[in-house]
Amino acid sequence: MVSSLMQLVNVVVGEKQQEVVTLACQQSLAHLHQLLDQPDQLTGPWMTLTVSVVVMLLNKIAKGDKASTVSVGLCQAWLLALLSHLAIRVVGLVGREVWGEEWELPPLDLLEEAELEREEPDVMREVEQGKKKKNKLEELLRRRRAPQSGSEGEDSDESSDEIFESDTEDEEDLSDPCLLDSSSDEELDVVIEAEEENVVLPSLSDLVEAAEKTQLVPAIRLCLAWLRDQPEVLGQTGPGSEQLWHNLARMFTVLTLQEKVNILPSEEVNRVMVDWSAGGPMWEDWMLRGVFPQVEEKIEWEVKLERKEQAVVRLVRIGEARDWLCGHQDSKIDWSGARGQAFVKREQVGMGKKNVMKHMAELWLRQEVKELEKEAGKEGGVVVVDGQALATNLQMVKRTLGLKKFTVIVPAVAVQQLDGLKKTEKGARDAIRWLERELGRGNRWLRAQKEGEARKVEGKEYPRQRERKEWDRFQLLECLHYFVSRGGVTLLSGDPDLLSGGE
Repeated sequence: MVSSLMQLVNVVVGEKQQEVVTLACQQSLAHLHQLLDQPDQLTGPWMTLTVSVVVMLLNKIAKGDKASTVSVGLCQAWLLALLSHLAIRVVGLVGREVWGEEWELPPLDLLEEAELEREEPDVMREVEQGKKKKNKLEELLRRRRAPQSGSEGEDSDESSDEIFESDTEDEEDLSDPCLLDSSSDEELDVVIEAEEENVVLPSLSDLVEAAEKTQLVPAIRLCLAWLRDQPEVLGQTGPGSEQLWHNLARMFTVLTLQEKVNILPSEEVNRVMVDWSAGGPMWEDWMLRGVFPQVEEKIEWEVKLERKEQAVVRLVRIGEARDWLCGHQDSKIDWSGARGQAFVKREQVGMGKKNVMKHMAELWLRQEVKELEKEAGKEGGVVVVDGQALATNLQMVKRTLGLKKFTVIVPAVAVQQLDGLKKTEKGARDAIRWLERELGRGNRWLRAQKEGEARKVEGKEYPRQRERKEWDRFQLLECLHYFVSRGGVTLLSGDPDLLSGGE
């Protein structure tokens, strides 16, 4: 494991070719999977240490002067792949430990109320069946003992009448195998106790212990903290990422500290959740302190938590990450607090034109970047990006820049668009900060549009300047027209209207 991880670090830091970095990522993931399949070979927080190394590596190359966008993308894919694998592994380990070997994976869809009424949970059916059998046995015991009590008079007569009148009613009950096989009161008591044992449900304390036993939840926390620090990664999870979202949904459902039909509350867990609602740091938080400022805002570093308390607070933190992730605009899953279940969002039967075009714009942008990567051997091309591309898919722009073969031009109108979006879209604020940093460094592959790098579009009627959207579009067209006249240009746009039928 150590050798494959060191190899990954070396090829990434050494700025090796994409094929070399890809192979190193695949090999290190394969080694990790093998070790997870053989848990006896390694003990301790080795997985958490591995994740922290890759997070720090990613943090270093993303902020470096010679950032390789290809390496950044591959390391991000490495973390997402590992997160998906850890999530479903924890689901299986915890599920079987808490509910037994016959436990089944939680559903991915959210049943409607009518469906829930038709599909009563198996656990509730077992409980009701157990109660019915117990009541039958207790009634039979009472009736069998009544004639032997030696009492006379009205009470005795009533008991005899009851037994006589109920003979026909209880024929079906007496045909129960467990009643026929029980020849004594002691055997009946044993049957009653056995039925009661079959319906004993686990508690939230059992869930916390099972999750802690896996030793994988701290690593998952670091992955989720990284994802929260780099939310633009969520926008890059396309059609091939369904398994990741499915695994996360099931993990969130299993690890929620919430009473359900198949799990009982725990006074101890509730006490910790109340007493340590703010919560101190867990041991994994110290490993990457200073790397995730947004996550660390709620941590009271001076507070010391015992190991059992950390186990509970850790799952609380997983729940907080779940709420953030499910509430993100690019998330493919959602959360039902009433049912304690994460579920995959249902596709809109009739997607609005705006959403359809937005999706098409994203696909088009990614395809343009792929085409640029194929032509990476031809140095000297020009790529123009608009404000929408910078605000909604900055990672694709960084990826293009990382090829170090094309000059990326930021038109003046793109900066104006970002300035108008910064109050409502976090992506716009991130893009502005990134542009300020990169242009300040003097990146040779990135520059702003110069004065005079615009050419009027002939034969077109210009809109009024107060028609802001159309005016901005013509400013972009003038920039493109200039570079077309100089030999050619590629546009990276996130504007769905422009792609749907605009100029």
